[in-house]
Amino acid sequence: MSASDVGGAAVRELWRMLDEIQEMHFSLDPRDLLHNIGVLGAMVERVWTIASQPPPGAPGDIEAAAGLWRDVSAANQTHTDDLRAMDVAAVWSGPAADGCTGTVRRLGDRFEQASSLAGRASRALVDLADEIRLARRRHAEMGDHLRAAANRLAAGASWDVVDLLRDVAEELVEAIRAAIDAYQIADAAGATCAAVLRGVADQMPFPDTAVPGMSVFELMNVIATSGDRPLVGDVARRAADRYAQLGEGAQQVVDDLLVSARSPEHRAWLLAALASGASLETLANFADRIGEVDEAGLAELLDPTVHLLVQQTSTTCGSASLVVARMLNDPVYALEVLGGYDATTGTTDAGTIEERFAAAELEAKARTNERQRGQRRRADPPVAGRHRDLAVGCRGGDERHGGRRRVRRRSGGLRLAERSSAGVRRSRAGRARRPSGADVRG
Repeated sequence: MSASDVGGAAVRELWRMLDEIQEMHFSLDPRDLLHNIGVLGAMVERVWTIASQPPPGAPGDIEAAAGLWRDVSAANQTHTDDLRAMDVAAVWSGPAADGCTGTVRRLGDRFEQASSLAGRASRALVDLADEIRLARRRHAEMGDHLRAAANRLAAGASWDVVDLLRDVAEELVEAIRAAIDAYQIADAAGATCAAVLRGVADQMPFPDTAVPGMSVFELMNVIATSGDRPLVGDVARRAADRYAQLGEGAQQVVDDLLVSARSPEHRAWLLAALASGASLETLANFADRIGEVDEAGLAELLDPTVHLLVQQTSTTCGSASLVVARMLNDPVYALEVLGGYDATTGTTDAGTIEERFAAAELEAKARTNERQRGQRRRADPPVAGRHRDLAVGCRGGDERHGGRRRVRRRSGGLRLAERSSAGVRRSRAGRARRPSGADVRG
């Protein structure tokens, strides 16, 4: 249970009690003393009832976890030093040796990054333990103030009425402030530490999932040499999940396609197509087509960020962005638009990239317009149903569209809900005119 869960409601109630105390007016008539003592006694009990539970978290356990992260950091730094000291050229030469040297260098860089991230996690946990201790001290101070108030109330008859009411009210105020501090300190510290640990997990330079057809080492090399495409965000995990859902015979088909792929980069694009929902027949057609080019030619066929794509009009920025986003997340669709090959049917379009992108953009615009007309008839919000084209769920990434950074790609790969290979196909009955509008700046 988080500090926020424990203290959120308590803090709100305690702030209300502070307001009540500031607005209280006690009679100074000695005949009202017992009544005043009863009111103040009830408030002492109320504060204790609201804030009896201390902020959660065991500093000792948190520090133990920090120690484990320190061990991870030290181990990764040792691996880094060992790899830095490795001199492949001293015992081996040639293209294979050069490739090994590059792999060793990348692996060393990743171990070094992992060491730094683990150290960051360890420091965040140490800071959290310190803050939890502080929060618990403040909670203990709350108890001290409440006990002092209760003791003074118990000896009320021997006190001057004015002094009694003032002193008990002051103890109550200090108790409430100490309780608020305790919960807020723990809540803020927990949120800060959680954010650091999420960042560490997101930036860890090693694959966080196994995928069919690739070893962890090979997968790491693909990601290292291909930047953030195509196995960006959770694509590798989704590919593994989709593979696990297939029957044994279907898995064998995928295995055969992966084994016959001409390079790890080709396998990575096949996995991305699998993750996007391609059928086995579509995946086989896709594999055959991309197998016709080497690693250097894959981006030209499948990655819209290497092309300068132009929207058709000044009012179709959103539609153009949807098309690019879909290509970023559906390699089969990207191959259709960029490479002119429809893997779902095995047919080829002889037009240009510009013509295909224009037609796809206008088709997306027509779908959006039709959907919005239907929503107005149903009084739905304007964005209802857009998930059929695009469901945003991104991690990592930059702002790029073509070679000149045009279309914003929020936090990494945008995940399409329209993953089926039976997605809406573009009509080829007529060609859209060549692009002439402003560059896409969605």
